[in-house]
Amino acid sequence: MKLFRFLALALPLATLSVTLRGETVLQSKVDSLIRVFDNQKGTDALQTARLFFDILSAEDFLDPDEPLLPSENLPDRTLKALTWYWAGEWYFDCQEYERSMEYSLKALRLCPKLNPHLSKPRTSKVQGSSGPDPLLLEADCSNLISILYFRKSDYPSSLEYARRTLKLGRQLNDISRITYSLNTLAGICLASRQPAEGEKYILEAIRLCQQENDSLKLAVRCGMAAEIYHGMGKFDKSLEFSKRAYEIDTATGRTDKAAIRLSQMAAAYLSLGDTLLSRDCLDKAIPVLKASGNLQSWAISRNLYGEILLYEGNSDEAAACFRDAISVFAPRRDSYNESRARLGLSKALMSSDPAQSALQMHRYSQLRDSLYDSQMNMGLNEMHARYRNNELLSERDRYKKRFNLIVIISAIALLAVTILLILLRRKSIEVPASSPSSIKPGSANVPGCANVPGCANVSGSPSASGISQSPGISNVPGIPHALETPSSASANDAKFIESLEFLVRQAMVSGKVDFEEIASKMFVSRTHLNRKVKSITGETTSDLVQRIRISTAKDLLRNSALPIWEVAQKCGINDAAYFSTLFKKSVGKTPAQYRNDGE
Repeated sequence: MKLFRFLALALPLATLSVTLRGETVLQSKVDSLIRVFDNQKGTDALQTARLFFDILSAEDFLDPDEPLLPSENLPDRTLKALTWYWAGEWYFDCQEYERSMEYSLKALRLCPKLNPHLSKPRTSKVQGSSGPDPLLLEADCSNLISILYFRKSDYPSSLEYARRTLKLGRQLNDISRITYSLNTLAGICLASRQPAEGEKYILEAIRLCQQENDSLKLAVRCGMAAEIYHGMGKFDKSLEFSKRAYEIDTATGRTDKAAIRLSQMAAAYLSLGDTLLSRDCLDKAIPVLKASGNLQSWAISRNLYGEILLYEGNSDEAAACFRDAISVFAPRRDSYNESRARLGLSKALMSSDPAQSALQMHRYSQLRDSLYDSQMNMGLNEMHARYRNNELLSERDRYKKRFNLIVIISAIALLAVTILLILLRRKSIEVPASSPSSIKPGSANVPGCANVPGCANVSGSPSASGISQSPGISNVPGIPHALETPSSASANDAKFIESLEFLVRQAMVSGKVDFEEIASKMFVSRTHLNRKVKSITGETTSDLVQRIRISTAKDLLRNSALPIWEVAQKCGINDAAYFSTLFKKSVGKTPAQYRNDGE
């Protein structure tokens, strides 16, 4: 099994997770070996490491084409770093994330101290007598740590290590490691509610996998693309990529991975309103995920099943599904998926246990608020800027090559024309010169003058219309007939506010209005946006958001039967009590009174 850990990322809807090894005896044996190895040196450490790698090979954990058995000439530090890294991989595979993090960090700290004996980077893990390339090992450690932080919902740290992996991958020109980090970055964008930014990362990763003809990695990347498009609300595209991943995994006999794809397909079908097909996919996926020990994906699927049951009005069974999911996510500190389960449980308990429902909603709000902070958004914006800069540099190189080609062709063409003119001049027939007296000053008969704009009145005398306009100026591109009128300026202002309100409503649905992001999308600074809004409407941007929220709330209260808490959510407010207070302050009535009065 070729480095399965690098192919996986904690996907918010259908996390790819390798099979949990249930053999307690085997796990105990590995634990003992690693503990003993930690305190050994020299020959003793080498023998213990070999026993550990024998277990990895016997469990099909390693690719047989990439031997990793430590050699006798391996330096002690290199042996430690290599073994600790693979211990991190093993514990991740067993879903023991704390221990995986412990050994991955220990290995990473040793990487800068390893002997940089290899001057040329290699993309293979096959090692020589002196050990693996330190840069490759550093990239692999960074990637694993990035994914571990992602699992813990520590997105700023995950972003830091994903960026480090991408930098090393590009430095090494290693396609495999570049795609790993792109996949991780896409997942971080998705979790930070910026799936549109993640799209470019995952599409590049898919392109690289297709270029390498690597179907195993392509299935994982397509799975991530399904998640990205689901987050963007493009459910047809999400279904397309999840089906593509499912077909690859089914064709290669990876039934446990195919079950994950079924879960992704179920999410897409559910969003498209087809609960029957969604339920059918989950009925097939859930037993396989549970049997394989993939608790993470099993819990995500139980979340989805709970949403279907809630939609069908079966609140009791839905609550059981959400509780199952929480029992997996909470101990692992998977805040993203736990928040979804808490929200579902709150809805399921609303009728039977309002107090517990309110408690779950409060916990959901806490988790949601903890997921996103300015540090992560700053890091993401920096990463996006770097990515776009790389794109611009590539585009510049392409244009430079094209420009050089055009210059060469132009030079050849110019040389050919010059030669042709010389030949024509030699053979030219003398033409009689025109008499100067035949051209009168100010005449409209100047040779070639008839077709020149503004040339007809070159007599030196004023035109019939006086001197208010120079000849031909009315047709000069870029010179308007008049300055912008107040009415056209008002039209532009109206379009500006209309675009701004659209972006605010769009952000409001996701639960967070980020004016830095909105200003960026409108190609202005945050300061300029504030001034522009104030000058046009007399309102601050905060006043504008509140007005839009109240307007949306009024519309929903008049034209839908949604409960008050759900109206609040659609207005971007998670706290129903705060929403009611805000609404009453603005309208003079509570939401319920407003609805009952039928205004």
